[in-house]
Amino acid sequence: MGKVRLDCAVCGEGWLVERWKLGRSLSCPHCGSTYQRAEVVSTLGPAGVSPAHASNAGSDSLPPNDLDFPEAEVSPAGGLPATVIIGLALLPYGVPIFWFLGPILTGTVPPVSIATPLALAVSTSILCLSVIYTVDWSAETRLKGVFILILLSYFGGITLFFTEKATLERLYRLGKKTEWQEFQPDKGPVYRLKVPASPEEIVDQPLKLAEMHCYQVRVPQDLLGWQIYVMGAGTPKPHPEVPGTPGWFEAAQKTLLEDGQKILKRHFQANNGFLKGYEWEIELVDTGRMRVILVYVGQGKVYYLAVEGERIDAQHPDVLRFFRSFFIPQQP
Repeated sequence: MGKVRLDCAVCGEGWLVERWKLGRSLSCPHCGSTYQRAEVVSTLGPAGVSPAHASNAGSDSLPPNDLDFPEAEVSPAGGLPATVIIGLALLPYGVPIFWFLGPILTGTVPPVSIATPLALAVSTSILCLSVIYTVDWSAETRLKGVFILILLSYFGGITLFFTEKATLERLYRLGKKTEWQEFQPDKGPVYRLKVPASPEEIVDQPLKLAEMHCYQVRVPQDLLGWQIYVMGAGTPKPHPEVPGTPGWFEAAQKTLLEDGQKILKRHFQANNGFLKGYEWEIELVDTGRMRVILVYVGQGKVYYLAVEGERIDAQHPDVLRFFRSFFIPQQP
């Protein structure tokens, strides 16, 4: 089978190709430019085939000076030197290096371990090599694809480095179905209620008129917000007003509003059997969020329940479910 000479329209270099390969997609062995079948056939005229050899396209013999041109072979790396390929494949590993040095340089502790950026670097390197060895793309297209992958890996790695752990937790929980579960504290007075996730003990004392053991649950309300559930129980502190009386609840209301950054929207009595109770709807001025609080007093104990979130009130389904699930089991 005879060979013909083709001249690359991009770099101007020439090479030899067997006639039976003209129906295939070919790549220039010098610059990696790719030619589809229609493009190759169109180059067989004066623009693509050396005029001196156009008449020899059907011959099985070649002029002597044609022997100086290399035979056309598809270069899997698009003509890129091995050192360039290795360098491009190693560039994504700058992300875990930054992850290692970042806490020293910025004082910021990343929200996840170094295994995450290392996995990102490995996957990006594999994708870069895959792009480099895509034979149907020109060298220019391959380089653009590689640099885009590298930029995306650095952008993702650095963004993740400075992301707060609470934000990652919110994104993780946002896609999970909320499953309410029964909770009974292991400290303080005994009570039970249903919560949308596992509670964590907190040291905050939300009601200054009582010394309580408190717990908190945080669940994502939307992409940027949380619903916060707080529950606690303990003993009342000494006070001129008797716990459970209207005067005591009025004093409790003052402590809940004392910082001046809260607006009382609504309050009403909410007794539950032998428990004397009061409920408040409070707007947090600095955030615009709402906090619904329910306080019970009975048998010398104080019980505190609260839900905070966007666009909630005492009739919100989650608030009702949380408050109505509260009960005090009978002691043996």
